[in-house]
Amino acid sequence: MWIRLYPAGSPLRDVAQARYVAEVVRRVTHRYAIQVEAPVPRPGDHRAADLLLTRGDDRIVVEVVTRLTDLQGQLRAMKLKARDLEATRLICVVADTHANARVLREARPLIGAMVDLDSRRVLAELAAGRDPGRDAVVTLRLRPADGHRGT
Repeated sequence: MWIRLYPAGSPLRDVAQARYVAEVVRRVTHRYAIQVEAPVPRPGDHRAADLLLTRGDDRIVVEVVTRLTDLQGQLRAMKLKARDLEATRLICVVADTHANARVLREARPLIGAMVDLDSRRVLAELAAGRDPGRDAVVTLRLRPADGHRGT
């Protein structure tokens, strides 16, 4: 049995995720057309990408994960969503936490050949309005002013 308690305050359970989406938007806003919660255009399909960045022929799906639990499963679901949105690129933004860093360290031999793990390079390419060249997993730490406590 699982019980979750949510403190009084914002009714949004994904408020942390929204902060990461806002940070990505802040970094690329002048380079791309931006669609938040971009729905998969299939009848009866209720999935949506956290963020869809478009520029010319580039269609970049950005998915945010604040807590890695099943990295292979999470990436598989994201890749299917990107495929169904006809994306040319998938960027998985992961909260820069100790727990997520440990998961990524352990998974590096498995996923390193499938995705780019150079967060700085990928973020710099996106900020410049360029395709990063391959799908990527990017770790991102929010600035304290953004309300993130570094958890």
